[in-house]
Amino acid sequence: MNLPQDYWSHPYPWTLSEIKEIIERVVTPFRYREILWIGVAGSFARVLGEQDPRSTVRLIVGFPADGGNYQERATKNLRIELERLSPRKFHVVHLRDLAIPTSPQARREFWHSVTVFERAGGEQWFKRNRRRVFDVERHFFWRDEERAPSPEIAELTEMFSALGH
Repeated sequence: MNLPQDYWSHPYPWTLSEIKEIIERVVTPFRYREILWIGVAGSFARVLGEQDPRSTVRLIVGFPADGGNYQERATKNLRIELERLSPRKFHVVHLRDLAIPTSPQARREFWHSVTVFERAGGEQWFKRNRRRVFDVERHFFWRDEERAPSPEIAELTEMFSALGH
């Protein structure tokens, strides 16, 4: 792995493995039991070195379809606990099973997120919801006049096919 030259001067966490380490310290089999999947989005999900010391760690937390207010409280408490273990700020959003993020940016963040935690059933949760987001994106990017996919949906289709879905 090619770490930045000034790696040791940056706040913890700096890499995906360090983010996984922090999450595994907080999300245990006895705490946050309803969390099925956690993904990292933003600069930490992209190329190492794109983030800087002020970068916020963006997390998407996957829950079952039911759960109501518990999920919102758990998301807030998770953020607080993660920030106690790190000088970085965390932006944590929750996503219910088969719920579609409303903004295009949120859908793309979920689409490009990197898995850092999953429980039993988390992989299926991720595949099901990624497929749902793909279907919504395909609907929004279809060009009516040409009846051909836009470059954005062509890229998503290619990525989805490469993943074997």
